[in-house]
Amino acid sequence: MKHLSVFLTLLILFVATNSTGYSFKNSQKGTNSKNNSSKSSYTTRVCTPEESKKVLALHNNYRNALSIPPLSYSENLAQFALEWCKELGRKNGAFEHRPRTGQFGHNYGENIYKGSKSSTPFIDAVNLWSTEKSKFRNDVLNRTNWSKAGHYSQMIWRKSVSIGCAVVEINGMSIVVCNYDPAGNMMGEKTY
Repeated sequence: MKHLSVFLTLLILFVATNSTGYSFKNSQKGTNSKNNSSKSSYTTRVCTPEESKKVLALHNNYRNALSIPPLSYSENLAQFALEWCKELGRKNGAFEHRPRTGQFGHNYGENIYKGSKSSTPFIDAVNLWSTEKSKFRNDVLNRTNWSKAGHYSQMIWRKSVSIGCAVVEINGMSIVVCNYDPAGNMMGEKTY
C-alpha cells in the first residue's frame, strides 16, 4: 500500500508537469545544510561511483531488452540534479519537478521519486519508475496518453544518451532527482 501511495504521488506530479533544462557545470559533490529553526536539516549528494553503475545497469537492462542504445553517466547532469535537490531541501522537502522557466528552468528530462530514507534511494527510485512498464505502449505521445508510463518511457527514451542523479534527505525521507539528456517524453514522438 505504501508503494502505491508513493507511486500515485509520483504519477500526479509527473502529469502536472512536463520535465524538460540547460547545462550545469561540475561543482561540489554534496553538502550538509542547516536551516533556521522553522525548517528541517537536510543533506544532499550525488550518486557514488558504485551507485551510478547500478543506476546505469538498471536503466540499460531495460534499454537492451528493446535494442535501445545504453545510457552513459554524466557528472554534469548529476550536479544539475544536485542543484535542484538543494532547492528542494531549502523548501523543507517539497516534492516537485523543476519549473520549465525562471531561475531553475531547464531543458533536460527529469524523473523524481520520494520515499522513506534508505541506504539505496537511487535503486528504490529506479525500481518504482520501472513498475510503469506494464502500462507502457510505444504510441506517438500526446497530452492524454503519456502520463501512465512517463517515468518508464523517460528511462528507455531512445534519443536520451546520458543520465545523472542526486538525492536530498530530509525529514526521514529521500527525494531522488535524475536528469536525462536529451529529454524524453516529447509530444508527437514515439519512445523508440
